[in-house]
Amino acid sequence: ADERTHSVEVYYENTAEVTVNDVGTVVEWSRENGTDHRVMRIGAHQQNVLGAKGDRRRISWGYFYATPDDGGNSSALQTTMTAWYKAACAFTRGQPLPADDAGGPRKCSDDWPVLAAKWDLGLVTPGSVVSRYVLVFLDDIFSIDYFGLPLPPLWRTMFSNTSTSLIHQAMADYNRSMDECQDFDEWVMESSQAVGGLQFAFLT
Repeated sequence: ADERTHSVEVYYENTAEVTVNDVGTVVEWSRENGTDHRVMRIGAHQQNVLGAKGDRRRISWGYFYATPDDGGNSSALQTTMTAWYKAACAFTRGQPLPADDAGGPRKCSDDWPVLAAKWDLGLVTPGSVVSRYVLVFLDDIFSIDYFGLPLPPLWRTMFSNTSTSLIHQAMADYNRSMDECQDFDEWVMESSQAVGGLQFAFLT
């Protein structure tokens, strides 16, 4: 907005809250091998898959994955799995992200372990576009108990039954997927405007 060049860094983090019903649950974190990407995951230490039910409950099993895009410059991306304040403070102070925390498993609320990433985008000039993304998904291991038969999520039948194959395919398809989304968005806007005008198009 100020039409000036800036040195830009971006920070991302998530806790294990997305994988537990109670923040007192003991959680664990790890990195996935067998891929060129920096795949981090976090979830409950004791996996009681399909073991809870009822209203006003969140999922309490499975693993949440976060895989940041390095934009083709791996040296400009840092990742860590550690207490939230250690990662966040390092970022705000302009310091490298700390090493992975070896102090687990522990409660989700005990120093709030996070999966964190930091991008150094360098100098960004006015009018230029620089983007990065984080691929996130929840592997719930089994999705439904069908009359006593645990059924896995559909993606496991399509991606060699491994999280790393899903991540590899999703990141390889990212640019194509975004182009298709952009084309679809433009089609929706144009079609809606033709039917009901610009205000109607904005509503869609």
